[in-house]
Amino acid sequence: MQLWQTSFDKMRLIDNNYFHERRESMELAIFQSECVKHLESAKRQLLTGWFPECQRIFYAGNRRRLIPTMRNQVSDRFV
Repeated sequence: MQLWQTSFDKMRLIDNNYFHERRESMELAIFQSECVKHLESAKRQLLTGWFPECQRIFYAGNRRRLIPTMRNQVSDRFV
């Protein structure tokens, strides 16, 4: 259940090491486009790695009946 700490602990929305390694200044438009590239890469990592793994964990929990159904939650409120 520690998916984030084990698989995505080094992930950042924007890789600050990329900017720390650069010694020269950059134009604002270039900086913005680099930030957008980093954000798109992080989004892709989350959509292809983290999200499917979370789904797999929930499906496994549902098969073991560890996740309550909506029907149980609603009937418990009216009892």
